Amino acid sequence: MSPFTTTVRAAVSADAEGIARTFLESAEYHAILDPERYSAPAIETILARYRDEMQQPPEGERGN
Repeated sequence: MSPFTTTVRAAVSADAEGIARTFLESAEYHAILDPERYSAPAIETILARYRDEMQQPPEGERGN
């Protein structure tokens, strides 16, 4: 087994498509498990959220 390095960085708008696909896969899976509790949003909604960097609440609205 060879060692490898992982770098963690903040997401940028160019990452939106990959993040949205992963989010949607998870949402669809959870909706199958419990459709009364979960639903899968439109991919466009998730793409816009991450492309516009709106995945976090505004600075003053973050909970602790």
